[in-house]
Amino acid sequence: MRALPPLVLAAALALPLSAATRFTFECRNNASVPYTFRGRAVVEGSSARYEVTEGGHPLFNPQMTVISKDRGAILVIVDHRQKTYFMRTTDLMSGQLSLWKGPGRTKESKHEVLVARDADGATIAGHATTKYTLRAGYNLSMEVEGERLKGRVEAVASFWMMDGTLEAIPYGLHFAFKTGFPEIDAQVAKALAGKGIPLREVINVTRTIADGPAVTESFILEVTEVADGPAAAAAFSAPAGYVYREPSFGFQSQ
Repeated sequence: MRALPPLVLAAALALPLSAATRFTFECRNNASVPYTFRGRAVVEGSSARYEVTEGGHPLFNPQMTVISKDRGAILVIVDHRQKTYFMRTTDLMSGQLSLWKGPGRTKESKHEVLVARDADGATIAGHATTKYTLRAGYNLSMEVEGERLKGRVEAVASFWMMDGTLEAIPYGLHFAFKTGFPEIDAQVAKALAGKGIPLREVINVTRTIADGPAVTESFILEVTEVADGPAAAAAFSAPAGYVYREPSFGFQSQ
């Protein structure tokens, strides 16, 4: 995972005042160490900014801001407590669920990505939605301390989509469905392209290693409010005076 130098930040983050869409949302991660968080997002063009209003996770807490650039290709993580920021590219980064990749050095093979429109929908945050189900599966080849293991990942996700288009999608809002394998993620992005804006998502990822038991984790996102409004020029950059500094906690997929 590559950190970007501070000069790249200055070149990438200058945006004029423009129209944007704002979301209020709630998230729940049911994993080995479960956590929840609530927050607000502002999305404009290919960029998105996430402010957490409630949560105790090392990243998802009110002292941190997450800025997504170039449809999620770059993340800017702002630490307001220390007045610092750092950056990451996301091509090899998986989403909030740890089961997307196995331990050690991991490769995937024999993947498949399928999407289908369901008959039912729902009214969410005052907007009619269409429900889509996305399925992805792939084999894992892992090397841990010289030992080679085989595994399998199966993921099923439901997305309730409001009509509309945002350039920041796919990783602007449904950021949890990201495997960290670029070829699979490109197919996921293509499968969801043009389907709308997700106001609810329920993701279940199951991983099996060798003959061991299947382990499942889930992620749920619910948008509770949608509104239009302008985005300030500084919305997608670190505040003036903040300095670039690598984090003191381990930042990987979460």
